[in-house]
Amino acid sequence: MKHAPALLLSTVLALVAACESTSSNPATSEPDPEETGPMETQANAPLEDTEWLLVEVGGKPAIPGVGTRKASVSFGSDSGSVSGNSGLNSFFGPYAADRAKLRIENLGMTRMGGSPELMEQETAFTAALHAARSWSVRGNSLELHDEKGVAIARLRTAADS
Repeated sequence: MKHAPALLLSTVLALVAACESTSSNPATSEPDPEETGPMETQANAPLEDTEWLLVEVGGKPAIPGVGTRKASVSFGSDSGSVSGNSGLNSFFGPYAADRAKLRIENLGMTRMGGSPELMEQETAFTAALHAARSWSVRGNSLELHDEKGVAIARLRTAADS
């Protein structure tokens, strides 16, 4: 019994040391996507403050816009505003992103007319932006997903142009 306190102390210290060695070190471990949202490693472009060019919407490849315009979207990190171009008209409005969730509503837009193909793309692109409920970035590609998790638009960074 004389050694019981020392034995108890050494057991507690061994347990504490074991717990510390199995816990993750924030400086070296990868973050839990459930806690931080979509994994954005150094190889992935950030959602915000990146110009994203439309690659595909509604299963159809993007078509070139009028003149030098390209269908694109940018999410401002400081302003909480989204802006872009449909390839024909400019749009802007508020957005909210929380981890992997996304909501874009009440887009304002210029109203120039164009070819039926560009008008169709504009309608599909703005509908996809309004329907987007989540997003994922892999490398320089962004996918917007609807409420069921189905990819409804695919974009890439403008830097890849």
